[in-house]
Amino acid sequence: MIATIVAMAHLDIAWAWRGNAALRDTAARNLEAFQLHCTRAQQVLDPFCGIELDSPLVTAARCALLVGIPNASDRVADDYEDLIDLAPDHQRHIRALGHHMLPQWFGSYATLELEARRTAARTQDIWGAGAYTWAFFDALLVDPACVSVLDVPFFLNGIRDILERSQDQHNANLFASYAAVSIPIAARMCTDDLAATAALEHVQKAAQWIMSDHLHELHPLIWGHAMEGFDNQARIASIDALFKQGREKADQVFVRFFGDQMKKGNALIFTPQGLYVQQP
Repeated sequence: MIATIVAMAHLDIAWAWRGNAALRDTAARNLEAFQLHCTRAQQVLDPFCGIELDSPLVTAARCALLVGIPNASDRVADDYEDLIDLAPDHQRHIRALGHHMLPQWFGSYATLELEARRTAARTQDIWGAGAYTWAFFDALLVDPACVSVLDVPFFLNGIRDILERSQDQHNANLFASYAAVSIPIAARMCTDDLAATAALEHVQKAAQWIMSDHLHELHPLIWGHAMEGFDNQARIASIDALFKQGREKADQVFVRFFGDQMKKGNALIFTPQGLYVQQP
């Protein structure tokens, strides 16, 4: 446990040096510091095998450290398969797999789609088609061009399966804000690709039925995070500012989708059965 905490602290420091800029835009000194801290983290964790210890924590840490290992491409999919098999109900591991399957790291669009399907097949009893959706969740925001391989109906079925299985307002807010806020931002990055834009618009439209059928309460912090592309390294002024930003954006989205009802004087009320339109 202590070794894992120390290793992940080194990885956090490494990312603080590395930042989110493209390699060509990152100073050599920063890249050197990034590599040094990744190497140190690997040395700290090397004596421990997460599979032998039956520890998703250690296994997840070792997967996170792949970013600092040269020529790690051949083992990434297998390492993540081991991790997800240890903790199939933890969606963050599946999201991390999808991110690391992007061409900027260890994979390609084809391998991303393949691993998303393989993971969905292995976790069908837990997520239905949901693992396919989780694998593309962050990937679409980091590299919207990967929509070229996205099976949109399967992706949307995955959202339905996740929301039906979780009955969780965190996930309801997560996917509502993802479709209504994050995906439109990603779509602006590929406006020259008509097919990609059309596919992302299909995902955007899902926001309305997610909000109507599954949203029982509003979590503004999630909506604020959606405006940052769910980037955990995004710089924010404060939690209060993020909350306010999220609440304002959610209000705008409600006006966009339900403005006609609101103009008629109808009230939108959250209920355990979904969003209810109350006439005056």
